Order: sequence, then structure tokens, then C-alpha cells
Amino acid sequence: MKTIIHIAEAFGGGIIEFILQIVKNQPGYRHIIIYGKRGVDIDAVRKQFPENAGFVEWPFAQREVHPIMDWKAFRSLRRIVKKIQREHSVQAIHLHSSKAGFLGRFALRGVVPGQRLIYTPHGLAFARQDVSKTMRLFYVLLEWVAAAYAGRVIGFYRNFTQETLNNFIVKNYS
Repeated sequence: MKTIIHIAEAFGGGIIEFILQIVKNQPGYRHIIIYGKRGVDIDAVRKQFPENAGFVEWPFAQREVHPIMDWKAFRSLRRIVKKIQREHSVQAIHLHSSKAGFLGRFALRGVVPGQRLIYTPHGLAFARQDVSKTMRLFYVLLEWVAAAYAGRVIGFYRNFTQETLNNFIVKNYS
């Protein structure tokens, strides 16, 4: 069966619902969800999904920037995806959340053809108001660098295009 991999560091709330809708509306595909565990009852989440969905925990994935943990998350993500590719016919990889989008675009370079890589930020890190202006500028820099490795970027909320264009980030978006 053809497979779509979903990667989400911030696996909770709206991202769960977003991925659930994709899975329900594409029953002809196997969906493997690689998730960062952040206080979510994964057993309760699994019960919401149909049988064509599988789950793989993403070790070391966490919200904040932490070079050592991020390096470990980068390496574990690359290993997980390579293992899945050996076992399944992967058609696309869909990155959800800023951290998954950043690490995924680099970790999967050379592993996944760019046209099969989709990035949907469910909130841009540089738009956060709970961090300093310096940190927001740092997030803009990270997104700008990662944009060179993006396959397809899909924005689904009202200010997405303007926020990314204002910061010279998106080159290929829907």
C-alpha cells in the first residue's frame, strides 16, 4: 500500500485534528505519524484514527531550541524515515509544526526527493509572542535558511502568506 508519512513535533490539539482529517479523507493510503511526545495521551489519540494509520514516537523532539537535543532529534528522525522507506512505498512526507519543518527539511535532504516533501506550519515560530524579539529574529533566520530546502509549503491560516512574504521566507507556497 502507498504510504504518506506525517511528522509532528508538537503533536496535540489542532495538529491531531488536521492530520486526522487527512487520514480519513485518504483511505487508500497507509499513514504513518511520527510524533513528538509532549504530554499527549497517545493511546487516546490512536483510538480516534482509522486502521490505515500507524504511530511512531520521535525521540528527543521538543519545542524549544536546544542544540544537543535537536541534533539527537535530527538523527533519530533520519533513522526512522529511512527504516519506514525500506518497509513501505512512501509517496510523500508531510511536515507539521515549525520544529518538524525545520529539522525535517534538513534531516531528509538526500533521503526524500524535494517534490515529495510538504511543509505545513500550523503556526510560525517567529510569530510567537511569548519569546523575545531577538528569539523571533533568530526563528526568522532559521525559516529563511530552511526555505532553501523546502519541497512545497502549504499555509492554511489567514496571515500565513503575508507573514512569510514580509520576512522573505516563502519561495514556493500554496
